[in-house]
Amino acid sequence: MLVDAQEIWQPLIGNCAVNWVMYMQPELLFFHAAAVAIGREGVLIAGEKAAGKSTLSMALAARDHDFFGDEIAAVRAETFQLAPFRRAVSVREGPQAPPVEERLTERYCSTETFPDGTVRSRALAGELFPASGARPQTLRWVFFLRGFEERPRAEPFHPRSQDLRLLMPLACTFWGRSSRARIAQVARLLSNVRCYFLHPGLPEDTAKLVERIVRGE
Repeated sequence: MLVDAQEIWQPLIGNCAVNWVMYMQPELLFFHAAAVAIGREGVLIAGEKAAGKSTLSMALAARDHDFFGDEIAAVRAETFQLAPFRRAVSVREGPQAPPVEERLTERYCSTETFPDGTVRSRALAGELFPASGARPQTLRWVFFLRGFEERPRAEPFHPRSQDLRLLMPLACTFWGRSSRARIAQVARLLSNVRCYFLHPGLPEDTAKLVERIVRGE
């Protein structure tokens, strides 16, 4: 690997290492998403950068739900069970659920400037949410984050073939493997879960809405 000596090289090497770790686990599908479990129900939270994945997953973890990760979600290709893939939680500037704000204030957080110029706080998930485990649970729900609104709302939908693009696995999942087989696994996954478009509002309100939907309230 050739790296420009004038550029910051640590993030590149770190990303390569993480991608190789994922590549070495062919039984798992990896997604750019957050993952939690509400009771025995596995929940995936997908969305673009800055859509609110970390904020919502941390708000749910602060409510004592199992926390699997806020940035990369791992799903077993055959059983659709969530597997933990915890890294240090990356927190952007912006509103957080009150319990999360309190925990971030109480604990030491390092700061890091990302390649896109944004500054984020880093905190260990186990220290922020010591009561939150990551017991394997089958994925049952996928929430696709949309634009923020004053009050959170969710719209159920039934995925079609063109909706596969909404939940494409990370590129390393395809390395050296059949793309057709991987896409077929994603299609089977989406056909076995309940999907919602979620417009988040305040973090705490959004977490409560997700709880009500998953619990059928």
